Amino acid sequence: LKSPVSGDLQRVHLPQLELQAGQGEAAGNLSVGFADGIDWRTALALRDVDPSYWLAELPGQSGGTLASQGALRGEQLEAHVALAMDGRLRGQPARLQLEASGREARWELPTLDLQLGDNRIQGSGQWTETLQGQLRLELPRLAQLWPELGGRLSGDLSIAGTPAAPQGRLELEGQTIRYQDNHLQRLQLAANLADGERARLRMTVDGITSGDTELGQLQLNADGTLDAHQAALQLQGGLLDLSLAAAGGMRGGDWRGRLLRAAVDAYQQQWALQQPVAIERLANGRLDLAAHCFASGPATLCAPDRKSVV
Repeated sequence: LKSPVSGDLQRVHLPQLELQAGQGEAAGNLSVGFADGIDWRTALALRDVDPSYWLAELPGQSGGTLASQGALRGEQLEAHVALAMDGRLRGQPARLQLEASGREARWELPTLDLQLGDNRIQGSGQWTETLQGQLRLELPRLAQLWPELGGRLSGDLSIAGTPAAPQGRLELEGQTIRYQDNHLQRLQLAANLADGERARLRMTVDGITSGDTELGQLQLNADGTLDAHQAALQLQGGLLDLSLAAAGGMRGGDWRGRLLRAAVDAYQQQWALQQPVAIERLANGRLDLAAHCFASGPATLCAPDRKSVV
């Protein structure tokens, strides 16, 4: 970092700022004031920026511009930032455009556009008296993004409502997704947050494998509010069949509820929870289970006393 410096106790100017990180460079000007809180203004030209200087898996070079100005007075923040970058990343053309601004409780993100190879993420949003936001994922070639990653993923996120009562919807769909030795043939996810902070989640994952082990299909369904919700999970068609269901709610910082169903079928053995059991996950991380029994035909496996798992 180098620059001539001028100013006084109220404001500092760096008119010829130069910052280097590896082969990358940022050059421009920066002005910071201290007379009434903190305010700033900067305009930088970015050249030969290589993300592998920080993260080895992301080699490349890009350049662009960064402009920002704003002020922090007391607890009131006002800011504007605009970033534009072009170049290559992991051997693919890369581009980023971002603009955001706001003050106090009013913030806007008019532009978010990120492209890497054939993959693209676009979005916009605002946080005012009401919430509005959209995010679109089109990732047809995940292998371009990260080593040992592959497949295709697409989705949409929308946000509405107010800060006090947010609403939203998320949909994701993926095919032949893999990471290292873990694979799945298809992913479908739908989630929404509606009036009354009531949420619903539906997820199905088909063709799950880990190395040479087939795990089959996973289904997860959940709905409710923080105070009262329920969830069910099923894994079937692979090494084992597993079925779980629970219901409960938050009480302060603790979660209290019941394990309604727990059954496993593996290696020609079938074990199932005989009756629902009380379960608590405390704010300190402790997990408490009431007395319970699992049965397999005439055999039973019981914990007659309350058990705690830290």
